[in-house]
Amino acid sequence: MQKDAARCSRDVESCREGQPLFDGKATASSYTAHACEKSFAQNSASPLVTNSAAFLPANYNGHYPCLDVVRILCVLLCVVDHGGTKFGVWNTMYVQSWVLQYLYYVCGFVFGMSSRPLIGYCSRLSLYFVIGVGVNLSAWSIAGLNWREDFFGMVFQFWFVFGLILFLLALAPLKRCLASVRDLPRNTHWPSVSTVSGVGAGMADPENRWELARELVKGFMVMTASCGVVHSLNMLVAMPVLVTLFTGPLHPVIEGMGDSTKFWGCPEGTDRNEWQAFSTTLLKDSELSVTNVLIVLLFIRITSRLPLTMWVLFLNTYLHKCMLYRSQTCRMLNAFDYTLMGLSFHYLGLAGRRVIGEYLARYWFMFLFTCSLLWQPGMFGRFDESPPTDLAVRFRYYLLEFWFAIFFFTAVERLVDERIFSKDRLHFLGHWSLLMFLIHKFFVVLATPMEYWCMLVGTIPLCKLLFGGGQPEANRDTASSRDDGKDDL
Repeated sequence: MQKDAARCSRDVESCREGQPLFDGKATASSYTAHACEKSFAQNSASPLVTNSAAFLPANYNGHYPCLDVVRILCVLLCVVDHGGTKFGVWNTMYVQSWVLQYLYYVCGFVFGMSSRPLIGYCSRLSLYFVIGVGVNLSAWSIAGLNWREDFFGMVFQFWFVFGLILFLLALAPLKRCLASVRDLPRNTHWPSVSTVSGVGAGMADPENRWELARELVKGFMVMTASCGVVHSLNMLVAMPVLVTLFTGPLHPVIEGMGDSTKFWGCPEGTDRNEWQAFSTTLLKDSELSVTNVLIVLLFIRITSRLPLTMWVLFLNTYLHKCMLYRSQTCRMLNAFDYTLMGLSFHYLGLAGRRVIGEYLARYWFMFLFTCSLLWQPGMFGRFDESPPTDLAVRFRYYLLEFWFAIFFFTAVERLVDERIFSKDRLHFLGHWSLLMFLIHKFFVVLATPMEYWCMLVGTIPLCKLLFGGGQPEANRDTASSRDDGKDDL
């Protein structure tokens, strides 16, 4: 049993970090994964192991099928959209509300799990960045395009990697802080856990309801104070510093990025008034991200219920997004917030996630029906790139994003069957998704749409040949045990 638990703790900082993604029964989870959960519950002192807010069962070899499937699917939809299709502008399958968001959630979560030193983690990402930019640059050179005039457009999808490296460097101190407070004695169940976990709902102690209300009031006070402090510092300190940098040392760098900087609203020239207006917008957009970090740092110090932290983050994030217009410069800042949520979720969990996940999985059709009400027929545009200015449209759009965020953090593992990898042997699609992320822009620049689609489909059997080797013996045993050795049609 201890050997099984040790295998499940691969890529995590300790066995106690291999917490179950859900406390109840896992759909299609292997016998060994259940053995790992049992071992963790018996040998770990962490109260989150038995908490309904806890996250993640590994399969027999330390992989996380739900995260793998999410990553593969999101990369697939990105490369389809980059191929010149109109799915994105029509928000087909509501992709604007979850594809990039889920990718950053996964990145933040996996960063929390990793025991690899930060320099090694970022070095690997940097290697992907260098290889990918080299591939894109070669495509531009072959096509005779002047990448110097549009450096931002040449790098294209690898700004995702560059931004992620910056996010992880910024979040590394917070990761250590979250790891230090996660297992403190105050992160235990209240006398009745029903108010948080949903177990035995309706039998909650009145005292615990008041305690829950008290913790939520703490969260609201921390959120309000953080917003005030960050806004004051931005106006008094950050504003003059940014204007000086933009009109001085950083101006040649911005000009060298080409016409793509106009998308982000960067003014031309060195006029201080224009750059002051741009800096005001940038700081206003960045207040949400800075406030979210401050909320996590403060709230985990004063709360007796750490899994409520995610709800305070949700409240602060989506109140800002729904009520206040934020310019197109906030797109990368939003990505930072998603990474922060994934990291915080790994360490703190989410209060009530089990009961919410059960209802979302049971009434999945109502989830889709609600999505269709929020994104009304005929709505058109890339609101993720150019946020809506109309309050009603903005409210519906970001409420839809919040709806998908709740789905990910409470129920996504319930819809992923591990047999995708253990029986169908589609693990090679992970390598395919990485390959597509690295090279697809090359074909966007040089190939016709038909050739592009042939490349997407044709590389699947190639990856199957290279990486789809025989299923490990333990995995075949797992698959066979579920189906009694039969492959029923």
